[in-house]
This record gives sequence, structure tokens and C-alpha cells, in this order.
Amino acid sequence: MHLVSRSRKDREAESAKTVHGYTISLPYTDERKGKTFQGRLFEHGTPREQIAAECKSMMFAGTHSSGHDRLREEILANRGKEIDIQQLPYIQGVINEGFRIAPANATRLPRVVPSSGWHFGGHYFPPGTIVGIASPQLFSNPDIFHEPTAFRPERWTTASAEMQRDLVPFSLGIRQCIAKNLATAELYMAVEKVVESDILRGAKAVQDKLELWEWFNVAMKGNKIELAWAHEGGD
Repeated sequence: MHLVSRSRKDREAESAKTVHGYTISLPYTDERKGKTFQGRLFEHGTPREQIAAECKSMMFAGTHSSGHDRLREEILANRGKEIDIQQLPYIQGVINEGFRIAPANATRLPRVVPSSGWHFGGHYFPPGTIVGIASPQLFSNPDIFHEPTAFRPERWTTASAEMQRDLVPFSLGIRQCIAKNLATAELYMAVEKVVESDILRGAKAVQDKLELWEWFNVAMKGNKIELAWAHEGGD
């Protein structure tokens, strides 16, 4: 088992090295504006380092059926480099989908309509009206998020302006979470280390679905997620 594991790691390292060598050259050898994927990114002023990371992500998308594999390839390919992990495209999508499907706050955040009143959706709300929306409703709008119950990090590769607008896991304005930056950094670091360790390979959730209590700080019914690992060569 140890030899098999080491051999797989060797292949992963060699594959990551080859892909990196190819993609890092693309922003410097192909600047055909509007003609290629990297050319379009270059045309819009995307930094060369980010273009290389995007190209690498696109290659992984075409060669891996597993989101876990794709995420791990991206992390391993950039390990030890002076790059902000929060700028890597696929892990961005993973974190965003986590925010969207399992928001930290599942209850409605009330706001009071100001003295000027408010017109919205063809309706007038008089001053003093209490309005609000819960994050799960906003994040599962099928008009904005196609197939909203599916966990698809790839959707963020070409995120629309509406998707970016509506994903507000820490709220907005003067009442947004003051620990937003710290919490986000911790999530990226935790996901990086867990995926890098490969401890979740072969794991599946025991529950068919997860249910949340509608509290201010979200709580999950049962207070736990149970995982089961399949044995090699069978279930």
C-alpha cells in the first residue's frame, strides 16, 4: 500500500510539473486578442500569472471527472509558490459554492424602509416597513444560479455579474460581519490542507441530505456530518 501511494504521488508531481511548464508559457507566447482563451484574458488586462493559473484550471477541467481531483491538482501545482491561494480559480469556486449551499446565516436579516419609502418589483413599500430576505432563498434562485442544489464550483469560472452581486455570505454595508476577511482566509487555508492531505479521497456522506435550523448562526440538524470511506476494490 505504501509503494502504491508513493507511486501515485510521484505521478501526480510529474504531471503537475509538466502542466505547469506548459501553461506558464501561454501568456508569453500567445497574445492573440479575442482569438484564444488566454488571448481574451490578456485583452482584458488579466495579469500573466493569473492567466497561467486560469489556463491550468481549464486543463484540469477537461482531464478530471472529479472535482476533488481537480482541486487537488490545482493546489499541488501551486504549492511552494509565492501566490495567494485565494487567487486560484478553482478553489475560489469551491469556497463560493460552500458559501452558497451552506451559508453561515440562514435566517432573514430584517431592514427598515427609510423615510423616503422604497419601490421594488413594481411595489411600493412605505416608510417603516420591515423587509428582508434569508440567504438560502437568495443563493438558490434558479434564475441566477442554474441548478441551485448542485455543488458546481465550475459555475464561478464564468460567473455573471448577478451571481457576484447576490453571493453575500457575510452580508453587506455597516452590518456585515467584521470577521469576514479572517473567516475567509481560515476557510481557504483549511480547505487547502485537507485536500492536500488527500484524507477525503473515497469518502461519501452517509446522510442523503443535510438540514439546517433557521437560526442567526446556522446550526445543522443532528450537529454532525457522517462520512464513510469505500474500501479499495469495492464498497
